[in-house]
Amino acid sequence: MSIDNNDFTVNSLTSCSSRCYLKLGDWSEASMEITESNIPQILDYYSLATEHDKAWYKAWHKWALMNYEAVLFYKQKDAASGSSQNQEVNLPITPRADSVSDSGESGVERLL
Repeated sequence: MSIDNNDFTVNSLTSCSSRCYLKLGDWSEASMEITESNIPQILDYYSLATEHDKAWYKAWHKWALMNYEAVLFYKQKDAASGSSQNQEVNLPITPRADSVSDSGESGVERLL
């Protein structure tokens, strides 16, 4: 059985890229107040982290949390404006429930 160094290098780079995008999202979220203009940027960083390592639960967790924070932001903004209308909010959200099930491992195996 031989190990293909190319595959190892690609896997290492995608894993590293995912961690870098997660860090960028964390830093952006920590250094800037959440505003309507920077929500898409932060979500993009977390989304890129999930795209580079589809089985990494931390990236998916951060992505989901930021979506939750975005919804809270818009709810508070709506409440502050006194508007009682139901408005549609267009967020760059793409559900990806299939990524966790495609990894081939059970939830406990992924955590260990």
